[in-house]
Amino acid sequence: MKVFLQFLLVSILLTPSVFPQGYKLVWSDEFNDSTLDLSKWSFETGNNHGYNSEMEYYTSRPQNCSEQNGLLTITALKESYSGFNYTSARINTQNKFSFKYGKIEARIKLPYGQGIWPAFWMLGDNINQVSWPGCGEIDIMEMIGGQGRENTVYGSAHWGGDYSKTYSLSSGIFADNFHVFDITWNQKQIVWHVDGIIYNTLDITPSALSSFQKNFFIILNLAVGGTWPGYPDASTVFPQTMQVDYIRVYQDTTAFPSVSITTPQNNSSFPADTNIVLTANASMLNGNISKVEFYQDAKKIGESYVSPYMMTWNNVAAGIYNLSCIAYSNTGLFSTSDTVKVNVGSGAKTSPYGGTPTKIPGTIEAEDFDLGGQGNAYYDTDVQNNGGLYRPTDGVDLEACSDNNGGYDIGWTANNEWTTYTINVKDSGSYQIGARVSSSSTSGSLHFEIDNNDVTGLMSVPNTGGWQTWTTLLSKEFNLSAGIHYLKFFVNSAGFNINKFDVYMPGTTPSVNFIYPVGGEQFNAGSIVEIKWNSLKVNNVNLGYSTNGGSFWSSIQSGVDAEFGVYRWKVPSVNSSKCKLIITSQTSTSIYDTSNSLFSIETTNYVEGSVKKPEVFTLEQNYPNPFNPITTINYQIPNSSFVTVKIYDILGKEINTLVNGEKFRGEYSITWNGKDFLGNDVPSGIYFYSIQAGEFAQIKKMVLLK
Repeated sequence: MKVFLQFLLVSILLTPSVFPQGYKLVWSDEFNDSTLDLSKWSFETGNNHGYNSEMEYYTSRPQNCSEQNGLLTITALKESYSGFNYTSARINTQNKFSFKYGKIEARIKLPYGQGIWPAFWMLGDNINQVSWPGCGEIDIMEMIGGQGRENTVYGSAHWGGDYSKTYSLSSGIFADNFHVFDITWNQKQIVWHVDGIIYNTLDITPSALSSFQKNFFIILNLAVGGTWPGYPDASTVFPQTMQVDYIRVYQDTTAFPSVSITTPQNNSSFPADTNIVLTANASMLNGNISKVEFYQDAKKIGESYVSPYMMTWNNVAAGIYNLSCIAYSNTGLFSTSDTVKVNVGSGAKTSPYGGTPTKIPGTIEAEDFDLGGQGNAYYDTDVQNNGGLYRPTDGVDLEACSDNNGGYDIGWTANNEWTTYTINVKDSGSYQIGARVSSSSTSGSLHFEIDNNDVTGLMSVPNTGGWQTWTTLLSKEFNLSAGIHYLKFFVNSAGFNINKFDVYMPGTTPSVNFIYPVGGEQFNAGSIVEIKWNSLKVNNVNLGYSTNGGSFWSSIQSGVDAEFGVYRWKVPSVNSSKCKLIITSQTSTSIYDTSNSLFSIETTNYVEGSVKKPEVFTLEQNYPNPFNPITTINYQIPNSSFVTVKIYDILGKEINTLVNGEKFRGEYSITWNGKDFLGNDVPSGIYFYSIQAGEFAQIKKMVLLK
């Protein structure tokens, strides 16, 4: 068993490559377990779709992929298996780990022999959307065995063009000893090394090489035969092994955002069906933050493009939730915050996965079944998530989906399996479910239930032509009443995958409609305004504004998630009384809406009548203080802002929220009656009240004395 620290020290002393300042280890596999870590890796099985005319069949068997004594061993065997004469293994980190820029290295002892083809390489995350080679390929190390070639490795890149150079040992072959293969990668170039020696550099700044400015995932495989290496012959010895000591990824953490959730605090408690404001601190040493996304477990629940980074999590159902956020830089680099646990209400057997019921009409992603576990939120015939993705600790089998907009699908379906989803129906009426399904047979069937009542009858799944070839299966119409319901997806007969369910009234067409602003408002330049809208059958929207009544439009933001229906806009520095907003579907500009009438933006303070409007943010001391049981809090804001005023006890626990919404420039007065969220009287003691308005934040102390 290797000792990591000792080896690292030796590497620093003996390896000529030096890490740039700020580089830190961000991901690794030291292969010290007894089996492959499936939280990091997935097996690819089969014959690689026949690509490259390879001869092996990849399996997930321990005979072909094993861990022992601190080494990962991929073994190529000559044997009859599933119609092939050779077996081997291929593993990847797709949908489990990917990265952009940094250094990736592996210490590997290579196999040898005619027709043997080991590789340590990467593909772009977007391969399911743009295919190969548009996704880009970085070959950190490839070797083709036989004919005296085992002393040479290739470092290559493919993107629609090809680029490759070789490195050769001065003596011996790569099967004699372990060697370190790596690349360093930044916005400008990719540099290949063997044992710290540079042998290849590629300039990736031309626009034709933009594939290399995105995230890539890692692949290890040992192929047998192919058009490039040729095929095994009588001289080829089996078994052949590729042994991997470690793989490590380093990144320059100074180039990455720093991000943390500031509210709510860890282990905070809230009553059920309340609104919870999430805020985050995000910053960078070099560069700018482009946006912050908020998550409940793996599901995105909101996003913010402007500081202070915040969102309102509306009508959160009872449950226990794990919150985090991801901050993105303007160059696409990102960091994830620590997780914050919150408790909402009590006694819930199931909870919506994102904390709030899915709005109907709308789309339900199959992977976003309720929280609650086996027998409550779902039933699966085995305890393991066979795809290992998205929600790896739940038993429902989830895999990457190549349908429109990607995401995940439920696969490996079995008879009588089911999943449930909490929904909130806006309007009573007649609805249909459009289920996105795929199958290689005609054996599959399903139905949907509302509140344990079958509303669709049996729906037969057709042969779509493949497990990732998708079609929409439309149910009969059924009635739904407004309010909270529980939708169940039920597998009657196995043999299909399912991606999502569209639940709409018949004849619904894509649309977007503004809610706010409606016109007549007056905003100060630099203030933050929450633009709000409703949408149907639209995934992403583009936002713009006009200062001349709509004759010319300037972009605010493109690619905003339509589902959330809100965008926090920092008002530009202009003077105009003829301002309007426009929202369009990102995929079709014919689907759009504009604000109903004009609003105004001003850049200077002014006096209206004899009353001067506030010029600075102020939070005044409450009066009276001490108090029993009512006190008054005054504050003023110099421009329109989203304002929150909260009450905390001396331990920092949130007691109540007095203000949570957009406020115009002006002076305000609010009262607190000494009660908590639930309307219960709080005891005597020291309390704190805080204000967050735009980038202004302040806290003051007060005393309740009974």
